[in-house]
Amino acid sequence: MKMFSMFVSLSSVWYTSTKVFDVIAGEKAKKEKEEGPLLCLRKPGSGNPMLYFRTGLDFDNWIKAHTSFNESMTMPDDLIGVEFPAVYLCRDEGILFLSNGSRVIYDKDNPYYDKTFAQENALAFLVSETVTPKELLHHLVDNKMLPDAHMNHFLGSERGLALVQENLDFMARFMRSDDY
Repeated sequence: MKMFSMFVSLSSVWYTSTKVFDVIAGEKAKKEKEEGPLLCLRKPGSGNPMLYFRTGLDFDNWIKAHTSFNESMTMPDDLIGVEFPAVYLCRDEGILFLSNGSRVIYDKDNPYYDKTFAQENALAFLVSETVTPKELLHHLVDNKMLPDAHMNHFLGSERGLALVQENLDFMARFMRSDDY
């Protein structure tokens, strides 16, 4: 008599072989429902909701290559012409597009980060609701992705940088109270 048994661990729970495929399929469906369909656009394994591009046209080409969107679907001309867009794959709001975001947002996955440009412009990304949508603002502040946001200070640029960096969350809450 031969006896064969298989146990599989999924999310720290052990299952017998008779149920494993149903459990895996159920877990996958549950995760897609909880996290939304936009997760399929994230780089495999990275979990990073941010994508960075040189131009809006690069994003348009990327999205057509990585999704099943209709080939005839085109982005509006005003988005195609945007330079250095950062794209945030937001669970609740869909895809958020941030003009020049790739030059300001510090991220190990961002090849377009420009420290000089960020020093001159990052504060606007923190305090202006017309520049940064609230969902993206929360992500940027929570993950400290605006390390060069600073303000002018009579004691020098280092003090202006320190004041902003030490108070990022407070500044966002104060300046954008409707978004918190």
